[in-house]
Amino acid sequence: EGVAKLTDFGLARALDRPLDPEDSFTGTLSYVAPEQAMGEPITYAADLYAFGILLYELTTGALPFSGSIAQILVAHLQEIPTPPRERNPHVPPALDELIVHLLQKVPGERPSSAAEVGHLLSILSKLNRLSTIFELA
Repeated sequence: EGVAKLTDFGLARALDRPLDPEDSFTGTLSYVAPEQAMGEPITYAADLYAFGILLYELTTGALPFSGSIAQILVAHLQEIPTPPRERNPHVPPALDELIVHLLQKVPGERPSSAAEVGHLLSILSKLNRLSTIFELA
């Protein structure tokens, strides 16, 4: 049909409890928003962060943070990831900026909604640049 559908990236968990150091993060720790890792209330902003990680991985072929569970958690809380464009020079500047915006540590500094992100991706798609980027990552 030519339509991509994204569903639960394996991030679903009970929203009424914070992450516990004993929890299993296999396959999902890499997508946990800083506020989620701190046990703060989760909003749409955590989903936008996780989507930013997914876009980062799609455009660079790598996750922004790696290491042990503790190292990855600290990175989500404190480290600024290498901009995608530095890992893949084919990433258009506008997409690079969007991904960096999605990965802001403070939820209020991320895009205001998924609709805003969708609109920006739609514009980039119309410029026919996205398929090339994902093929090169």
